[in-house]
Amino acid sequence: MQHRWIFPALVAACLSALILAQQRWAAIVLLVVIIRIVLLRERNVLIVSLIVGGIMGLWFYAFDQRLTQQCLPDMDKATLELHVQPDEIQVDGDYARVTGSTLQHSQPIIVYLKLQKQAEQEMLSNVTQPMLITVTGKLGRVNSATNIGEFDAREYFRGQGITNTLAKAKITTIKTVPPNGLNDYLHCWRKQVILTFEKLPKYLRFYGETLILGYVRADFYQENQGIKELGLLHLFSISGFQVTYFIIFVGFILRRFGWWQEIVAILICIALPMYFIFSGSVQSLVRAVIMGMLAQIIIVSRKRIGKLDAWSWALILGMCVEPAVLLNLGGQLSYVLALSLIYGRHLCYAVHVLLMNLVSVPLLLFHTYQWHWLALLANFCLLPLFSLVVLPLTILGVVVFKYFPVISYGVDTMLKGLNWLIAFLGNLPGKIVYGQLPLILALICLGLTLHLLSRVTSWRSWWLLGVCYVLGFMIIRVPNTGEVTFIDVGQGDSIFIRTPQNQEKTLIDTGGRVEFAQEKAAWQQRQQVGQRIVEKVTIPYLFKQGIARLDQIILTHADADHMGDLATLLQQVRTDKIYVGAGMEKLPTLVQLQRRYHFKIVAIMAPQQLANTQLQALMPMKVGKGKNEDSLVTTAVFGNQRFLFMGDLDQAGEKMIMRQYPMLRVDVLKLGHHGSKTSTAPEFVKQIKLQLAIISAGRNNMYGHPHQDTITTLEAEHVQYVSTAKNGMISYRWSRKYTEWRTMISE
Repeated sequence: MQHRWIFPALVAACLSALILAQQRWAAIVLLVVIIRIVLLRERNVLIVSLIVGGIMGLWFYAFDQRLTQQCLPDMDKATLELHVQPDEIQVDGDYARVTGSTLQHSQPIIVYLKLQKQAEQEMLSNVTQPMLITVTGKLGRVNSATNIGEFDAREYFRGQGITNTLAKAKITTIKTVPPNGLNDYLHCWRKQVILTFEKLPKYLRFYGETLILGYVRADFYQENQGIKELGLLHLFSISGFQVTYFIIFVGFILRRFGWWQEIVAILICIALPMYFIFSGSVQSLVRAVIMGMLAQIIIVSRKRIGKLDAWSWALILGMCVEPAVLLNLGGQLSYVLALSLIYGRHLCYAVHVLLMNLVSVPLLLFHTYQWHWLALLANFCLLPLFSLVVLPLTILGVVVFKYFPVISYGVDTMLKGLNWLIAFLGNLPGKIVYGQLPLILALICLGLTLHLLSRVTSWRSWWLLGVCYVLGFMIIRVPNTGEVTFIDVGQGDSIFIRTPQNQEKTLIDTGGRVEFAQEKAAWQQRQQVGQRIVEKVTIPYLFKQGIARLDQIILTHADADHMGDLATLLQQVRTDKIYVGAGMEKLPTLVQLQRRYHFKIVAIMAPQQLANTQLQALMPMKVGKGKNEDSLVTTAVFGNQRFLFMGDLDQAGEKMIMRQYPMLRVDVLKLGHHGSKTSTAPEFVKQIKLQLAIISAGRNNMYGHPHQDTITTLEAEHVQYVSTAKNGMISYRWSRKYTEWRTMISE
């Protein structure tokens, strides 16, 4: 079986994708792998692969069934008793997120707490012992993505064994308990170290927590956008660097006592799982810890094992520890980059780093839809810098802070400079919004790049790799279908229109959150700024389709839930012009953004045609001030359906349209004002012969949208309706041959 363990590992990986992620393509890849094993004509390899596949398949099935069975029923008011480790608490003002396990079934659950007293905040922030807490809140499943391209929290936490959350929770009782067992002590020590790190200078604290403890603050990547832009996430994920230093350090200390090499190896093997727990049990550490343990076992057994076989064992055992380790970008990068180190060890440094970067490109394009060409330069320079300089100096700065703070502040200054350099490079032009590389092409590109690591002069492979990327680019950028997509932005509006071959790309409204001013005490103030809706939803959706520039944005009116996220959108997605209703072009916020992003503001009144679009304005009919009654209403035919987009127009405005356009017939109406009773007059619905109504509203919104009167009006006229609150993203697609409606959530 020497050099053949890769085959059982690939069988297990395919089964992971097939069973846990329900990816049908994995069955095809699995079949290809099995055929390859049969063609080897090595009986042992086939038998071992079938045995490993059978065991791992049963393990994945059992894991999946356990997650399905542990889902608790939804309850508006549920009371739970939880055991909470001190390092599983994140506090920000009067808000806290706690991950604990139920006392009854030891089931992990995430609790979102609204803290009532400052004493609660101080206790949760500074506790260093396990706690037993009783909490009451709204019990439900982890929220799933309601838009294409949106981060799917349900799938992410399911991979970590978590299926339920307790939202809007309050603490009923709370008490600390003594640590019970090694696991508790490790969590307690970790929390004590985190509290110690709070005293460090800012950048030393950031790097120390991330690189040593695997503790990533919620605002770390918000304050360090360059890390994401340049694809340097693997450098800031605790992994192989740290494990290597840990093994060297522990081995050095133990050998100083004169212990035999075998005893040292056994002790390191015992210490590595403890280090895994102490470092937060992050998935990116699984491979490195297992490979470190295998290296120590080899020392003890004195049996040689090839690096590829060691990698394969690490993959199989990693999926035993974390069954879903390959279902996220972090786990995939960890194993693929380690494999590239094995295949490319004979190459010179420059070529090796280049190919290692190219190995990560298919994964990055599939998951993040973008790549920065400066990532090559950044990785070339920073990879050795991190392993040889940054990590050792960070450890030094942390260790000596109490006794020689001047050294720690010097390290902090150096890290600040490095941070500035990364941010500077990340802001330089060069970000390529490619779109989501189709899965089959991503797998082919990954395989070709790994092949190039062993045969770098294979020009045919280079040519095929280039063809795959160009083909993927054409598939994404020149689609033969058009779409009208109602994006689920909660209590707001955002509609994306794209014609076939991307000839027109239009966004009607951006969505946004209405902020209510609240008086809060100092302890209640939150330090972390949450992502805007457009960052979580709209931008990922556009990027997934390779769109980083819109031909035009239409702002129906000035309400925050329609244009509140415009500034955030323009930071990443540019446009040539913005259409507004006449009178709104003088809005100070809009004028300030124009000076910064250099777009043209075009004021529109009915019955003007919007230049270079199929859209015609039906309202406003006079100069307004950007209020609901001044909404810019547009209509157009897409495919074989006429659409009417109402903004927040009221019933008085609808009656003006009825008088001005008595022959207007509409197939699809985006209801005005989110289905409020102030819009959608019965006579208006009747006159336009409406077939389908779209309601853009937030789940459980405080306004009660859509209003029952509106629903009654639609039902009286036998009009079908769908809502983003119930169905998530709603999309209409058309081409010359077909039209199709899709919703993200099926009722």
